[in-house]
Amino acid sequence: MPVPALEGARSPVSLPPAPKKKNEPRRKIDIRHVKIVRGRVILVGFDNKERPLPDGLYETSDGKQIAVGGGRIRFVTLPASLAAQGKPVASSGGAGSVRLGPPGVSAPAKRSKGEAPRRGRYRVTVNGFTVHHETKDDALQLDGKRDEVYVTVQVAVVDRTRRVKMSSTARTKVMGDVNGHNGRIRAGSASSKGGIRTGDDVPGPEPWRLRGAPRGDRLPLAVWEGELVEGENSVVLIPVLWEYDGVKSAYQSWVGWWSGKVTEIKDSEVLSRLLGARGKVVFDLAELRINRSSTSAVSLPELVLGQKMDRPIGIEVETRRRPLPRGLLKVVWFSPKAVVLNYQTAEFALRNNFGKGRGVLSLRYEDQPSLEGDYTLYVQVQRL
Repeated sequence: MPVPALEGARSPVSLPPAPKKKNEPRRKIDIRHVKIVRGRVILVGFDNKERPLPDGLYETSDGKQIAVGGGRIRFVTLPASLAAQGKPVASSGGAGSVRLGPPGVSAPAKRSKGEAPRRGRYRVTVNGFTVHHETKDDALQLDGKRDEVYVTVQVAVVDRTRRVKMSSTARTKVMGDVNGHNGRIRAGSASSKGGIRTGDDVPGPEPWRLRGAPRGDRLPLAVWEGELVEGENSVVLIPVLWEYDGVKSAYQSWVGWWSGKVTEIKDSEVLSRLLGARGKVVFDLAELRINRSSTSAVSLPELVLGQKMDRPIGIEVETRRRPLPRGLLKVVWFSPKAVVLNYQTAEFALRNNFGKGRGVLSLRYEDQPSLEGDYTLYVQVQRL
């Protein structure tokens, strides 16, 4: 059960006490995973539906206990069988600082006082993706059979002097059905000419593995290469999978939104999070609180739901009631994953196997159920 990294509470939060009667059950939940969406704790069940997780104390089917308070996960208590594997256990009386990961995940080493900052040169690539479920497509499939997608990665490097030393975008060509579509890269098994559908691995079997030299416009995609010095600099990478329809309005909205946020990573609080990250590499963008005035998510045109328009895979739709006579309003949100690399997190990723090999990060993007898209993107960190 993957659970987001947990932060200690900044202020006391009232939580329901543990059951006093020996046989009194806690509220049990069958859980696929928990995530944070615009500041709310959301439970994703095995039916793939999302539900808010109200404040309270919960027990999962495998014996973990999760406390939710004030819209945040406050602590997790693990069963003795997991604690015996070397996992920390938060006390049930206060906030914990627990990070749950696969068995064998090791914590980053700490630098001794007076020791010179450590450094290394690293490379980041996007190796491929898995299609758990294709997106809901135009019935006529005029843009090609099944899905056509492309990958973008926004990159920004910041140092401790609060300078943004680099800001760039890496992007692949459109991948999918090449029949009658020049400039595309053939991908997928929907036809002899390609087309990405449910169950496909792109660019081939075991798409998390690096195949060949990284390229600038296709998979494996060369994203970033450079030196990281402990306590001196950090790089933020935001990979996004786009479903292609030929109109780039939403893509332009996203690029414009991010361009306006790049300078905000110089904020002292944000910079402290980036340089101080240790045992966690992948964040929801909202966790970094880059945009303190609102949620760290981009609002997209409602047209992406019913018009031919490129859109990110992993969008959410919220219905709000407006004053009559206008009725209901649909708000479309996209809050992507952010990969944060400083010297410590880069080495942490390289020491640990998160399921697909050392240094390989799996970023899953799931659409609102009505839009059907569900992809996992594989990003690799290497030391050169």
